[in-house]
Amino acid sequence: MSSTWKEIPQGKGTLLVTSLPVEFAEGNGPTAFVYRAALQKAGIAPSFSNKAGYHGVLIRPTIFTDSVLYVFMSESAQDQPVDITDKASGAHLAFTMPAQRSRLVLLNRKTGKEVARYGF
Repeated sequence: MSSTWKEIPQGKGTLLVTSLPVEFAEGNGPTAFVYRAALQKAGIAPSFSNKAGYHGVLIRPTIFTDSVLYVFMSESAQDQPVDITDKASGAHLAFTMPAQRSRLVLLNRKTGKEVARYGF
């Protein structure tokens, strides 16, 4: 690890500190690295797999008892591909995300069937 990244034991956990503001970095790579490292240290596995990568589209699942609500928010100036698979249900979502737009998809958590969608 470089001198700009520190992992400091704190109680039962670890404090991850970076001396540079990763949110202001060129591209999403540094921010994704820091967030992925924090989730991994906390033992939190992603609830979906992403084949298309992260190109300015925030993907936020909210897990309920019987369903999962996916919120997709584009921060990109160009349309971007989205290709994810929900790990709990096996549902596959693939579409082109319009630039600067949002979309929502509600999935049945057991069957993976789409219950509702908005913004398509």
